[in-house]
Amino acid sequence: MQGMARTFKKRRYASLFKIRLTETLGIKRRSHKTMNTIRISAILLIIITALLTVGCNSSSRKVTLSADQEIQLNKQMIYSAIKAMREKNYKTAYSLWRILSNRGDTHATVQLGLMHHRGQGRLVNYKEAMNWYLKVHETNGDALNNIGVLHRDGLGVTKNRKIAYILFLKIHMTGMGGERTVLRANRNLRREMTKLSKKDKHEALCYTSSYVDAYIKNKGSIKGIPQNLRASPTNKRIKELNWWIPGEIDDFSCPKNT
Repeated sequence: MQGMARTFKKRRYASLFKIRLTETLGIKRRSHKTMNTIRISAILLIIITALLTVGCNSSSRKVTLSADQEIQLNKQMIYSAIKAMREKNYKTAYSLWRILSNRGDTHATVQLGLMHHRGQGRLVNYKEAMNWYLKVHETNGDALNNIGVLHRDGLGVTKNRKIAYILFLKIHMTGMGGERTVLRANRNLRREMTKLSKKDKHEALCYTSSYVDAYIKNKGSIKGIPQNLRASPTNKRIKELNWWIPGEIDDFSCPKNT
């Protein structure tokens, strides 16, 4: 028992010594959250260092990673970015998403857009959010859905619910993205179907895919429908695409100049 008491006293004195030493040196004891932030920042520093070109004077060489190392590096960055987002360490998260985006990760590109969209760690900027979404909208359903939301609500662009309707419809009909993406688009689509008049829905279905794509790429600055983006034997209207089963949509005529 005496041995145990002496051991306890030693540990207690050692702990007190550490506390007094940090106080004497002016070192503040860091919280668990602060330590997590430091760890993430350290990981970010290692990652950036690995990705930067290294060398001296005019000679330089790039760090080359194996395929497995690339996969592991991406996984670590994604994990660290998600962790930073949960801890509201938006500066670190933004840096990680940007590195991943530059490495071809479309999900990371959408996350950058969302941070501008929601004002996470920066001021809300719908135009900048749109710029990020447009980088990957052809292959990423979440980007296309978010572009639809911006057009639906008139955020950073002129409100155009017919264009939004077609974007949500495209995700729904083509199954673009994962299950959650399609479900989100379906909710948005059902909402637009109740808000738009029958005339507006018919007009939207008379657009061509090339016109819709040009419209969003030009951020709504196109006036009217240019001749080269109108329907032709080689440029089908939305209602003429192979999305539909027989009898699924009404037979209706399209407005002129579409």
